Amino acid sequence: MLTVKDLKIEFFDHELPEVAVEDVDFVINDGDILGIVGESGSGKSMTAMAIAGLLNRKDLTKSGVIDLDGTDLLNSKRKDLRELQGKDIGFVFQDPLNSMNPVLKVGYQVEEALRVRKKTLNISKEEMKKRALEVMESVGLTDVERIYDSYPHEISGGQRQRAQIAAALIMKPKLLICDEPTTALDVTVQKKIIDVLKELNKKNGTSILFISHDLSVVRALCDRVVVMKDGLVMEQGSVDEIFNNPQNEYTKQLVY
Repeated sequence: MLTVKDLKIEFFDHELPEVAVEDVDFVINDGDILGIVGESGSGKSMTAMAIAGLLNRKDLTKSGVIDLDGTDLLNSKRKDLRELQGKDIGFVFQDPLNSMNPVLKVGYQVEEALRVRKKTLNISKEEMKKRALEVMESVGLTDVERIYDSYPHEISGGQRQRAQIAAALIMKPKLLICDEPTTALDVTVQKKIIDVLKELNKKNGTSILFISHDLSVVRALCDRVVVMKDGLVMEQGSVDEIFNNPQNEYTKQLVY
């Protein structure tokens, strides 16, 4: 479903060019949950943003292959990427309090992907609200009418993260990218978010790319793991292979 091959991301915002990601290869099949782990600065989030089409700075270059079901994401025009974002690719950020607009109600933000395609979908405001409430319930939110009419600061961190997941899922994308979605949450809420993602994967067959530095969360959620360091892939394999029989010295340091 998704193929990443020879991905290289290079910045030119300093005196000397800086390679942030180099020779990154992996595949996500339909229904896969793939985790990318590594320390801060390893290139994992940069890789995720490249896949989502969120790296549009003029001081960087991208090369290689990012193919989503035959669509070349790396070389797509900006307007084509905007069409894919939300429809085929959903993105969940680390801190929903920062990524959500504080002056817009939660329901309005959950509906955003529908609203920008309102004419194409021929959808009414009433239908948008109905779908928003349905997807909010599907990610485990209760009292959805109240949350729909609340501002982000009026609900809890776990509720905000579920609302952000709902917004990413409202168009039923092929791929859901989660960039450190549990980092700002306490352990109990982390587990609930992981359970939500597992259920979405099982029920809807949603493929998930999960970015994290938390090995315990990745082990609990993912089928396969890619280990990154300094922009390079150190090792990749099944969860069992990576955690029980790591081959690379860096992976061994992370695991043990």
